[in-house]
Amino acid sequence: MGLFRLTCYAYRKDYHRHIFSHPMACRADVRHENTKRKYNGGETRFFRVENVHRYFMYASWPIIPFFFYDVYVSITYKGFAELSLGSIILLINAIFVTLYTFSCHSLRHVTAGGGAECFGCVFNQSQPRSSARWGGFFRFQSALNRHHEALAWTSLSLLIFVDLYIRALGVHMFPNIILIH
Repeated sequence: MGLFRLTCYAYRKDYHRHIFSHPMACRADVRHENTKRKYNGGETRFFRVENVHRYFMYASWPIIPFFFYDVYVSITYKGFAELSLGSIILLINAIFVTLYTFSCHSLRHVTAGGGAECFGCVFNQSQPRSSARWGGFFRFQSALNRHHEALAWTSLSLLIFVDLYIRALGVHMFPNIILIH
C-alpha cells in the first residue's frame, strides 16, 4: 500500500513540484527557478519506477479486506456485538481507503475492458460487447476519479489519525466510548 501511495499521481504532483522543484505544469519547457536548466519530464531515470503504479495498485487490493476485518473485530471483540466510537472511526477509515484505491486512474483500463484504445470508444456501438458491459462501472469509476486527489489526502490523514487513536486507546489516554451495547 505504501508503494501504491508513493507512485500515485495525486501525491506525485505535490512531491515533484515541492521537493524536486519541477515546474508547475508539464507544458512548461523551462524551470522558473533556474532558466538554464530545461525541464526533462517526471518519469525519467530513477522516477521510471513510478510507471509500475498499476501493479502496486493490484498488490494493494488484497490488503483492503483487512481494514474491514479490523472493523468486524472491533465490533465483536468481547464476544458480543458492541458498537463503539473506535469501530465507527475504523469503518470510516476502511471506506476512505477503499474509495481512494478504487478511484485510481489506473483502474480505467480494467473498467474499459482492457482492449480499448480510447475510453470514449467503450460506449461506441462498434466496440465489442465485452467492453461495453463495464460501461456503468466505468462511468461510476470516472466520477469517483474526479475526487481522487481529495480521497488520497483524506485517506492518508485518516490512516495517521486512526493509528494515533488506536495507540492512545492502547495506553488508556481516554476510554473508547461505547455507543450501542
